[in-house]
Amino acid sequence: TNSMATFGYNIRRFQSSDLEQIKQLFADNIREEWRDTYHDGKYAANAERYIESVLSPQDSDMNTIEDSYFGDDGYFWVLTCRIDKDGNDDNGGDECVVGTCGLQRISSTAAEIRRMCLARAHRRRGWGSKMLQLAMRHAASNME
Repeated sequence: TNSMATFGYNIRRFQSSDLEQIKQLFADNIREEWRDTYHDGKYAANAERYIESVLSPQDSDMNTIEDSYFGDDGYFWVLTCRIDKDGNDDNGGDECVVGTCGLQRISSTAAEIRRMCLARAHRRRGWGSKMLQLAMRHAASNME
């Protein structure tokens, strides 16, 4: 199966309504990585330029997820959880995208994991591994 739900979390297929949350998660992760790598903020402008280069072009994979990932046996998963108005995990709150994992076919026998990220508050819970396992199973069952 290409989805999984446990403890208020759900790994499911991308939906077009997820796009803005996916873009925000991507940008937040890049900024965070730059901040963690370069503690003095010296290269923060580079992070912003990179984010812009990925999110701005209309033909970017991040703006064309449906076409970029679902054609040719690829896939794009999102990890969601319910979060209350204060940002706490809550089964009754709004569904928020807190992780992504894309699988893009690059040849008849190979695929590439792309755009895999998790919000910091949701790391170290095994969800990254679960998304990677789904991607590997999908690739194994859809590649020659």
